[in-house]
Amino acid sequence: MKLVENIIDIITERCCEQLFSKNWTLREEGLKFLENELNRPTLIKAEDPGSLFNAIFAAVHFTIGDKIIQVSQRSISLLLTLLAKPSPKFNPKNEMISYIDNVLGVLLEKIGDNNPRMKELAENAFLALANNPIITCQNCVNALLRGLEKNKKSASFRHIAGRLTVLLEIVKNFGISNSNVPFQTTVEFAVKNLDHQNPEVRNAAIALLVEIHKTAGEHKLMPLLENVRPAHMEILQAEFGNGGGAKNRKEASREREKENVQVVTNIKPQSGKNQTKKNNMNSGDSDKEEFGGKNNIKGGKGNDGPAKSALKSQTEQNKTCDFCGKIDKNFLEKGKLDIHLWKDCSMLNLCQMCEQVVEISCLNGHLLEECDFKKSFRRCPRCKEAIHSNNYKQHTDEMACLPNKPTNVANRCPLCHTDIMPGEMGWKNHLISEGCPNNERTGH
Repeated sequence: MKLVENIIDIITERCCEQLFSKNWTLREEGLKFLENELNRPTLIKAEDPGSLFNAIFAAVHFTIGDKIIQVSQRSISLLLTLLAKPSPKFNPKNEMISYIDNVLGVLLEKIGDNNPRMKELAENAFLALANNPIITCQNCVNALLRGLEKNKKSASFRHIAGRLTVLLEIVKNFGISNSNVPFQTTVEFAVKNLDHQNPEVRNAAIALLVEIHKTAGEHKLMPLLENVRPAHMEILQAEFGNGGGAKNRKEASREREKENVQVVTNIKPQSGKNQTKKNNMNSGDSDKEEFGGKNNIKGGKGNDGPAKSALKSQTEQNKTCDFCGKIDKNFLEKGKLDIHLWKDCSMLNLCQMCEQVVEISCLNGHLLEECDFKKSFRRCPRCKEAIHSNNYKQHTDEMACLPNKPTNVANRCPLCHTDIMPGEMGWKNHLISEGCPNNERTGH
């Protein structure tokens, strides 16, 4: 108990034993106890607000990085409860400063977490810390802007987008100046990520620059945008003109990028009715159409079947999507069917890791065998789905997933993780007729 000798008299010996228990349910109980006590103290010593703040923050420091997600989430919840109360006036000692650095570092990892609830909690906690006079906005912004290259774990596209999102909220709340938010460093961080390969990061960078433009003004911002590529500059100018609110930012970015990214049209029809030629990206064929996004639409090895190709070339005879069956005379125009496959077809989706367009029915196989990030995934022996390595142990320990069923009995949707009717008709019924609740393309 040497680690907690300075706080044991404040939060009780029993609570300290729980926080350091090998049983994760006891660790969670200890955090629940502290959260309840903060709202209505009965057992903890709350007479000295500064000592209490330090003790609770220490408890968060010891538990926020817990490998069990329930404990980590409870720890962040305790932190939010602490920060929601008026902060005492006291000078943090070196010990407290080390607690702050650790908590900020863990939250930086969690703002890019695959778990939406964890990501939301981490973002809220980071913003609450920025608003706290003891932690200070300056410390939080410095943490957001530094150490990205050194920490590979916090350098994925989700983490970078998370940092940009939190910076956006901080600029909204605090403005941008040399005291709280360093102007040049923040702008440079956003500009650097305008060229990121992931659209979520690019859109977050654009949103941040739009807010900075709104706050600082064009005369101050424009000199730092001199080296921005013309394609990005045109998007920014359009957003500056409408304040970022007149047009959906993601759609604006995608529409502009249609003019800058080449797409391979090597789709094979699923049915044998429309045999079409292939256009290879490397052939220099003049039939290539330019539009935004990744250009190889792939099928993986979903349900352990053979890999399917998910891209087909456009011909004047074809006005039907071979995946969702949509008939549209506009598909006869060069590139229109490819655009439909890239952003609208309900049977396809973007892989969130590599951004290839993949058949939803083949997504698990793609993540395990074809994706550029396939080493980050493992197949669950129970549900047979692709699980990210960061979540694999918890996923398999909890055994909360649905056991896999033979393909002649049911398909398993990788988006909503429910069993649906077997066969191709099962996929079409779920993704088109009913509309998967977790499919962003439902309703297109």
